[in-house]
Amino acid sequence: MKVLNFSAIEILPALLDKTKKQTIRPAFCKDCMNPEYFNNLKLKSDKRYQELIRSEHKARFKVGDKVQIMWKQRTSPKDARFWGDTGEILFPLSKTGKYTLDILNATFGKILGQAKITEVFQIEMGKETDDSRWLMQIGNKEAEEVIARKDGFKSYDFMFDWFDKKYKLDDKGKKFWVYRWKWI
Repeated sequence: MKVLNFSAIEILPALLDKTKKQTIRPAFCKDCMNPEYFNNLKLKSDKRYQELIRSEHKARFKVGDKVQIMWKQRTSPKDARFWGDTGEILFPLSKTGKYTLDILNATFGKILGQAKITEVFQIEMGKETDDSRWLMQIGNKEAEEVIARKDGFKSYDFMFDWFDKKYKLDDKGKKFWVYRWKWI
C-alpha cells in the first residue's frame, strides 16, 4: 500500500481529528531548488538527466488508490508513539517500554489510518511581483479558502505563508498536485 507521510505540526490537529481531507504536494523536483544538491549530482553534465530532474512530476496517486496516512514515517521507529499536542516522539518511560493509560490517551501511533483517493488535480501557486498578494490558479477566494481548510490549515493566508517558507514561491508560480481522500 502506498503511503502519505506527514510531519508539519501545523496540520497535525486536522490529521488527528480526521478533518484533513487532502494534501498538496509539489509537481516539481524539490531538490532542484537546492543549488548545493543539484551542483553535486554525479551526472550533472548529462543534459537529458538535468531535463528529467527539472521536468514536471506526474501525479503519484490516482483516483481509487488506497493509501496509509502516517506521521513521521521515515524518521521514527516502527512502534513509535507521539505526543498529540506537539507531534514529538515519546520515548519509553520504563525499561519495559510500556505506557500508562494516561500517556496512551495523550499520544498517538505513527499510522493514523487509511484513506481512498477521491480526486486528483493540479494547482499553481505564486506571488505577485510586489509580494503584496498571494496568487493561486483558481482565482476564487472562497475556493482557495476551502483548499486551505481541507488541507488542515487555519486559513488561506496561513497556508500560503507555510508554502512560501517551504518552497520559496515567486511570481513565476509553481505547480502542485492536490490529492483529496476519504478516510476509511
